[in-house]
Amino acid sequence: RLPRQLKHFSVQNEIHIGFHTPSQQNIVEVMTLDRPGLLARIGLLFMQAGIEIHSARITTLGERAEDVFFVTALDGQPLLPEHAESLKEQLSQALDDDFDSLNLNP
Repeated sequence: RLPRQLKHFSVQNEIHIGFHTPSQQNIVEVMTLDRPGLLARIGLLFMQAGIEIHSARITTLGERAEDVFFVTALDGQPLLPEHAESLKEQLSQALDDDFDSLNLNP
């Protein structure tokens, strides 16, 4: 459940996936409303998608979560473009579903 204090905030979901050339890893940036279980939800999606997290920077700015993950496929190779696009859609859908279930969709 979302704490009642957070129900008053409206934060648009943003997901960006890029490539970090020096590390040969993909960068997944997730900006959304912070809520209990957010990182567990994202981690579960990564696991289901066959993605390995190498490092992460977790930032919470008030009610807004800005999380950055450096990831690869399980074989250590960067994500293929279609895999990255599929991941972006899955993350977007999961975060939108969270908003819809709480009647928070902006």
